[in-house]
Amino acid sequence: MSNPNLKLVENERAYRRVNVELQGALCMPGSPITMVRTSNISEGGIGLHQESGPLPENGAQVKLQLDGVVSSNADRNFDIYSMKVVYANKNSIGLAFETER
Repeated sequence: MSNPNLKLVENERAYRRVNVELQGALCMPGSPITMVRTSNISEGGIGLHQESGPLPENGAQVKLQLDGVVSSNADRNFDIYSMKVVYANKNSIGLAFETER
């Protein structure tokens, strides 16, 4: 028996994700900086892999520094993004871009 209210695709996204691997640093308030690698990126956020260290809590505000991102400032190797934690489990973290206020 089918249920028309169930989604056919369990992992629907608002934005198309692109697989990309960049090295970065995750800065969480009150915790040491954790090295991470991106797994994917979209207009809405970034998926990360973290080998070790504390996981951020869902809803937490964090800063992400990414290596290898083109910047308008030529002397910077990292760009810094304000992000909100959408999920964190095992060694995977999902972050959403925060809008500037």
